[in-house]
Amino acid sequence: MDIAKEGTSLAGLMNAFMISVSLGLQYGVPLEVYVSKFSHMRFEPSGQTNDPDIRIAKSLVDYIFRWMGKRFLTPEQHEELGILSPEVRAKLAAAYRNGGELPALGAESPPPDAATPGQTALFNNHEDAVECARCGGRMVRTGSCYTCRDCGTNTGCS
Repeated sequence: MDIAKEGTSLAGLMNAFMISVSLGLQYGVPLEVYVSKFSHMRFEPSGQTNDPDIRIAKSLVDYIFRWMGKRFLTPEQHEELGILSPEVRAKLAAAYRNGGELPALGAESPPPDAATPGQTALFNNHEDAVECARCGGRMVRTGSCYTCRDCGTNTGCS
């Protein structure tokens, strides 16, 4: 993995870190442990990516480990670790349509039942989570808008 010019401190530190991760994986440390420990770490440089599933990275380490988790872990592990892969997004969307009932990943979701009187929608703060445009954190539903739990950014509802 090439991070910066050869000989820079950042390149040296990232090289040493990746060698230690490689050795840990070879000696039996589960990838799931690395992903859970290093995902969502926040430090510079951070920002937008070209990856459709990881739109904003909070740091280089965050992006690397979320990408590794997305690439090498199962959809069940994605859900547990908070990686919003296409499978997890589809499951959360199905649960939202079904009024909060989470189907098993890979299972066909039954058609939603009619809402009971006075109950037109059920909201779970994390089911329809969007990423914060400012910091990349997971936003939670607050009424009809969203608020970032990390930086406090609001989607602008009144």
